Amino acid sequence: MEEKGLLGLTIEEVARQAQFAVGSIYRHFRGKDELVEMLMVRISEPICADAEAVAAAGGTFDEQLYHVVRSLYLHLEEDLPLLKAFHAGTPPGTEVGERLLKMRIRYVEAVERVIVAGQAEGVLRPGDPRPLTVALLGTVSGFVRWGALALTERPSDPAAALCAQFLDGARALAAGQGSGRHSAAIGAFASRQRHQWC
Repeated sequence: MEEKGLLGLTIEEVARQAQFAVGSIYRHFRGKDELVEMLMVRISEPICADAEAVAAAGGTFDEQLYHVVRSLYLHLEEDLPLLKAFHAGTPPGTEVGERLLKMRIRYVEAVERVIVAGQAEGVLRPGDPRPLTVALLGTVSGFVRWGALALTERPSDPAAALCAQFLDGARALAAGQGSGRHSAAIGAFASRQRHQWC
């Protein structure tokens, strides 16, 4: 599914990769649309629900940040191939594409509430929370996709390490150490990631 996306998905291919008989798949799902719906509910909905629960629960910014990062990290680590297939192979304007877009918007809005909490506490610089939100999401997804491969030793608490990495970058930017090339690089990165998360 990751290689072909949703458009190329067939029940026969799912059965082959899962090493099930085609009839077994059809016993549980009427067709491709029902299978995609189940996957969307199983994968995307919990990510949104977790972020919304963290944002609604309140607490300190550090607590909220840790819980949002940990939740996203765990979901991505478990379901990255399926998430990539959803986002790569779901055309906008389709029912599934529109539902995924709404879920992404819900997720980004929940994470933005956490970023705004950090701004209110003075931990993050004030202003538009969207670039910091996109940078946070990119930090976590980038680590899951590529960063973990380069590590010789995995951190004992990857979520805490990712929070520290994000906060170091955000504080450097707020202190003016991120001016010039660094700030331009963060802006370019945020622009590239915006389509994936916004």
